Amino acid sequence: MADNPSLNSTNSSSRRSLFRNRNSSRSITPFSTTSSSNSKNGGGGGGSTATTQPQPTHSNASSINGDRQVTNSTNGSIGGGGGDSGLEKGGGTSGKLTATPMINSNSIGSTSTGSKKGNHLSLKRFFKKLKPGEKLKHALSSAVEPIDTSLDLFHRYGEVGKLLGAGASGSVNLLQCKKDPNKVYAVKKFRNRLPQEAQSDYEIKVKNEFKVGDYLKHQNIIYTFELIKDYSKISKQKLDPDYYIIMEYCPFDFFNLVMSGLMGTNEIFCYFKQMINGVGFLHENGLAHRDLKLDNCVVNQHGILRLIDFGSAVQFKKEVPQGYTPTSEEIMLDSTHKLSFARGIVGSDPYLSPEVFEPLGPGYDPRTADVWSIAIIYCCMILKRFPWKIPKISDPSYRSFAAPTLINDENTSLENELKVLSMSNGVEETSTTPPPKEENGEGASSNGNNRTQHHHHHHHHHNSGPERLLKLLPEPSRNVIKNMLILDPRKRFLMPDVLSDAFVQGIQVCLEQKDENGEVVVESPSNHSHHLVTEEDLKKLAAEREREKRLKDVGIA
Repeated sequence: MADNPSLNSTNSSSRRSLFRNRNSSRSITPFSTTSSSNSKNGGGGGGSTATTQPQPTHSNASSINGDRQVTNSTNGSIGGGGGDSGLEKGGGTSGKLTATPMINSNSIGSTSTGSKKGNHLSLKRFFKKLKPGEKLKHALSSAVEPIDTSLDLFHRYGEVGKLLGAGASGSVNLLQCKKDPNKVYAVKKFRNRLPQEAQSDYEIKVKNEFKVGDYLKHQNIIYTFELIKDYSKISKQKLDPDYYIIMEYCPFDFFNLVMSGLMGTNEIFCYFKQMINGVGFLHENGLAHRDLKLDNCVVNQHGILRLIDFGSAVQFKKEVPQGYTPTSEEIMLDSTHKLSFARGIVGSDPYLSPEVFEPLGPGYDPRTADVWSIAIIYCCMILKRFPWKIPKISDPSYRSFAAPTLINDENTSLENELKVLSMSNGVEETSTTPPPKEENGEGASSNGNNRTQHHHHHHHHHNSGPERLLKLLPEPSRNVIKNMLILDPRKRFLMPDVLSDAFVQGIQVCLEQKDENGEVVVESPSNHSHHLVTEEDLKKLAAEREREKRLKDVGIA
């Protein structure tokens, strides 16, 4: 990877942070944490026929089943099977990365037999409220204007093609190069400024998203080429120019990959570490994402994950004069920088850390909020469900996770609140349905980071508390996830702690490198391959699984 300037090396106007509150309405039904499917190593087959170019940012979604970019199918056929139980069973792997873009109908039937009746809800069932075919229509209903394909603004890149998707922050179209069909880009048109939105805030949001991809070069961050302002439609009614960003095009939506249920354990570990590497790089450069979720990740044809949508990002390093004396609430990052706390609720409820909802105090540390979100994404990849709908005590699933810890920490106000909730809602303080029996144990991860790993030794039943969730995860990962989901952000892992964890260090991850000719090549481990599926693939997979279910119900299969 080439050396690139950090945000701190740019001028001040290039490093302005966006403070955005986008706490739009969400309709998310969490999965129960009462059961799990066993994790199996995955395999895969088939050769990649994906377009050999990068990808567009999926517009930011206000919920995991709400306004999200839809990536349409553009590629060949995929091998490998999968089942509603989630992680694929068996399958051969080789030392060469196997990208598998489309469903081979002959292999769909090789579903995992590891699922049990009464298993946790699959992602397919979770998203029934918004069927795949309705997603684009639903996204476009948010009054986002599609790109005018007659515009000549993008002649350097190609011809504006089909609409890839639309969401809360704008719409994305394909850009196909006329001279070289292998060159494919994406162009994002930002939504119009809202009536109550300050022009300066709107412009910072647009420029912030562009600058992250332009200045911070990393294999796990989306690459942007150009920011274009179009004044052609300025009028008395429309005072602002239209903004466009030209980006790399990556054909695979990470949300769809998780939703497919095809990913093997080592494949999930690879994506987990790629996400950690990308966010760690952001934090090294003083930037926190604040809106990490499945929707804000995309994958290229080589299985390389890219982080997208930096509209909510904030710079958390604030320079202070030499000899500065911090107050009791301030945190010094080094001798010349203090932590700049973040405010405002941005993102989608299931991914948010609990301190984000605290209205009092100086704000929250956006670094530890990112760490929490990554852990939630990992849980979703493994379990194919959210641990909870929202990290508030009013949520029963979160209450069972958090309440024993908080009460044992002598939080009597919480104990009283739980009693009130119990009486008013007619529910017990913790879930009465235990998770399925599994081997107990915690990861032996140990590192020399600047934070002490947090272990709870409270004597409570495993149908409540962090262990209820952790025991559903692969054993080696439990320790780092436990420390990423510590309720007290002051004790929670930071990204350097996560990166130095023994489990994370041992993950075999796909890496982009440059060969002697300067061409990008991917070094892929032999222990996994990547199952790359599109929206169309998911439809075919769902139809085949439904057909098999009907046959099984009548006793044929």
